[in-house]
Amino acid sequence: MPPKRKPKNSGRSKRRIQTVQSTLGKSCTVCGDIIPKNLTQHERICKLTRTSRRQAMEDVLRNRIQRSEGTSSEVVAGPSRSQADLLPRPPTPPIHHESFSPVPMDIDDPPEGLDMAVHLPKRFIYVKHHPHAQKADEIIPLDSDSATGALPAHRVSRDCTVPGDRPWAPFRCLADSTFAYRCVAGRMSNKDVDNDLKHMRGDWADRVNITFQNHRDMEKSLAAARVGNVRFCTKQVRIDFDGHEFSEKVYDLEIEFRNPWEVMKRWIRDESLAEVSTWFSQQRFLCLDGVIDFSNPLYDEPCTAESWRKVDDSLPGDGRYPSCYVPAHIWLDKSLVSTKVKMHPILLRDCQIHSTTRNGSGNGGATLLGFVKMPPVLRDIDPKTLSGNSRAEYDRLKRLIYHTVCEVVLGSLESRSRNGEAIRFGDGVTRIAHPGILIESMDFEEVAAWLAIRNSQANHPCPSCLISHDDLHKLSLIADIRTSASMQRIFAKASMLTATQREELLKSYGLHFFELFLWRFDHSDPYSAVGYDLLHYFDSGIWGKHVWPCLKQYLQAEKLG
Repeated sequence: MPPKRKPKNSGRSKRRIQTVQSTLGKSCTVCGDIIPKNLTQHERICKLTRTSRRQAMEDVLRNRIQRSEGTSSEVVAGPSRSQADLLPRPPTPPIHHESFSPVPMDIDDPPEGLDMAVHLPKRFIYVKHHPHAQKADEIIPLDSDSATGALPAHRVSRDCTVPGDRPWAPFRCLADSTFAYRCVAGRMSNKDVDNDLKHMRGDWADRVNITFQNHRDMEKSLAAARVGNVRFCTKQVRIDFDGHEFSEKVYDLEIEFRNPWEVMKRWIRDESLAEVSTWFSQQRFLCLDGVIDFSNPLYDEPCTAESWRKVDDSLPGDGRYPSCYVPAHIWLDKSLVSTKVKMHPILLRDCQIHSTTRNGSGNGGATLLGFVKMPPVLRDIDPKTLSGNSRAEYDRLKRLIYHTVCEVVLGSLESRSRNGEAIRFGDGVTRIAHPGILIESMDFEEVAAWLAIRNSQANHPCPSCLISHDDLHKLSLIADIRTSASMQRIFAKASMLTATQREELLKSYGLHFFELFLWRFDHSDPYSAVGYDLLHYFDSGIWGKHVWPCLKQYLQAEKLG
């Protein structure tokens, strides 16, 4: 059979088509357009664009369905953008050529009935994150059809205990954990523990689940439970005092305390606390009538405070690792630890942790750092019985002890507040953590020693401002604010004066001649951190001297009481 002959001019036609294609470019296998150059890069962009846009359409539809079912929050890209602006943009590799211009790429039509406009709830909270957080703004709906239960300021944290976990670990069972807690809280002796365990297996009860045989078994479980927790350490400090009214000139103090930075690092690294923590400051606004409105700011959590936002603004936003402020809440008050001994416990809280967890007693709650313990010679002295030079020296010695103890306890935060430390946070991101003191909760007796200010009868007793003592009841009066910088200037000026001139100058500012250790901390203004109701003028002043008399007068006039 003779071979088939090729059609005439077939090779010439192919060569002509190839010549035309080589002149105009090559066809894209995705969109079908003729691309003059860089076909490979164009096809890669084309595929990414088609895939990501289709996925974005599906995400938009899914979010609308979730909102209709009552989702607690919705992420939006900005106050005036449309829903189309929320579509994620695919990464675009650089294309290097001279004459190529982008061609429009066809995408699938949006699903039928999908409205691309943003539908804001009638009432909602608009959350604006700090730029360092690199997070899109959020909307928290307040309508009953889109919010469930109480109105949370944050997303509800996940339950960290999943079925099958052993929350009583390293104890073998819940009964062991409960029994050990009872023994430790009751300070039971080893003999009493052994007797209780013996009787529980004898004539006291049946089917006891406790696995301890004696106190040694319980001690092993307690030792395992302490692993990973920050232990107390002891430091000896000697204070030289040049007073004349007290016989002793040297006071030896034994300070037992936890390292606050180690405590804060455990909170920062804890993955179970990541979803109930806010690493950066934010602004919240109450919006009504379905309109984004920035005229009604909300202040609830510490992260919404202006002082936190100012610290975030001062920290560097570039670099290999982002800088993050780690604000602390210090609580200090006098209390009885026994029937006769009074101490001043120091509690630490992390302001990054949400209030529902931070103010609790479990993981993420307050941690006892240590005690401010007065020497034995001062414990039996009632300051109310002192006067003149004796009272002045007593207060000066007390301030010196307060500052020495607190400086030792909080010493690990000083250099890190300035330089920071790289830590892998619980959300998996490595950041430069800068600790600082944001909130101080103390009575006036403690804060007077903490800030080295004069007592409540001084000309300027307020720890936060320089208002006169006679004007404390004038709530609308604006006075100069105390700051670390301004008080340091007064201290430096006083150090160059004579004793008499120095005392007059310091009295005019309500200060003692004492250098605060917190002046060396960054992001820790001790005056702005003081709590609101420090002088108890809210309950005994505003209420007791103003609101209650007016209310009582009204009730009597209306014959209601």
